[in-house]
Amino acid sequence: MGDFEGVPDLNLMVAALSSQNMVKSQNAAGLLAYLSISNKECRKAISFVPGIAEALAQLIASDNVDLQHNAALLLGQLSTGADFRHAFGKQPGALSVLLTRLLSNDPDIQCNVAWALRQLVMNGVHRDAMIKARTSSTLRPLLSSYDERVKENALALIEILRLSLIHISEPTRLLSISYAVFCLKKKKL
Repeated sequence: MGDFEGVPDLNLMVAALSSQNMVKSQNAAGLLAYLSISNKECRKAISFVPGIAEALAQLIASDNVDLQHNAALLLGQLSTGADFRHAFGKQPGALSVLLTRLLSNDPDIQCNVAWALRQLVMNGVHRDAMIKARTSSTLRPLLSSYDERVKENALALIEILRLSLIHISEPTRLLSISYAVFCLKKKKL
């Protein structure tokens, strides 16, 4: 793992996420989120630190609102990478906890979680699980949020899931179109 000038050891920072000291965990999550936002290479390095997916799954499940906020922000950043999306998806119950966090009264958490979920469903990863969990029904109330960021992220996630449903049904539709074209060609002969 590359060294980044002025940045503490990433392994130690990820270990701090699992600390019993909530302030330490919160600060580590906030600093890792900041680093992942400000430096693409650092974000990539963080996503490969052993234990990061497990630690984030635990932080998202925390009762501490500040931990949830920082963890969701970091999760969204790290979920831009396919390897991390797969690693996070292996965490039991993590996706359902994220969906529960959409119901938070805190618009910052709602916004960060919706954005993280958008990243998690990119390229088909977690899409089926999100559709089965009826995520769209959980997102609909967010469309009337007073916070534009929450509305924007909820709408974008609904659109991704809607397009996924179209994509899933497409083979059936294409089969019908192919059959119709075959019939038309047969008539012309």
